[in-house]
Amino acid sequence: MYCSYRALSAVQLLSLNTQRSAILIQHYLDSINGNGADGVVLSPKDVCERETFIHPYSLRNDKNIILGSDFSTLVGPYLGKPDSPNFQTMIDLYGKEMFLIYSPYSMKKRCDTPDTQGPDHSRSDTMHIILHKDHIGRDRVKALFTAFIIQKLAKDPNWNNSIPRNGGSHDETALCMSEILFPQFIEQLKGQGWGDNYDPVILETETKCTWDRDE
Repeated sequence: MYCSYRALSAVQLLSLNTQRSAILIQHYLDSINGNGADGVVLSPKDVCERETFIHPYSLRNDKNIILGSDFSTLVGPYLGKPDSPNFQTMIDLYGKEMFLIYSPYSMKKRCDTPDTQGPDHSRSDTMHIILHKDHIGRDRVKALFTAFIIQKLAKDPNWNNSIPRNGGSHDETALCMSEILFPQFIEQLKGQGWGDNYDPVILETETKCTWDRDE
């Protein structure tokens, strides 16, 4: 096992799985200061040194984010019925994206139809990312990027004050920031030698959904 671990840790992979995406995004956002300085993207070598191989990586355990939730998880216990204000707010906010993010930091939880036999969602700060069936790898990385910004703002609402706020929720502010920062992040990825495969590994538990998008 040790030999296998050493072999894996010596290989610098240039594609982005979920763990590498999380390491890159977290470091990039943490390196941004309040003066508008660009974030720093780690090199493949630096990420390889931070990546763990012994145990399967869990985004839920590491960041409390579920990538690939479905509507049935959220309707009722979290967002209410499909015609509820919370549900419509999420659709309207992310209508042009290939993903939706349920953020407990911004959405008011309701429980119109509690299901005691359903999955355990007692961790009230869990974020859920819903992926559109037609999304591509870059959309998945942008969804994670936006979710990480939401978490940053939840901890420090004044984070990255160089980008003007227009009021609204953490979700709205994070999406505006993502529009500005994400293209810079992608360009730095290329500059550090990362490949063009921005497709984190698809897990068997992930679900792809469909909704009407505003083109």
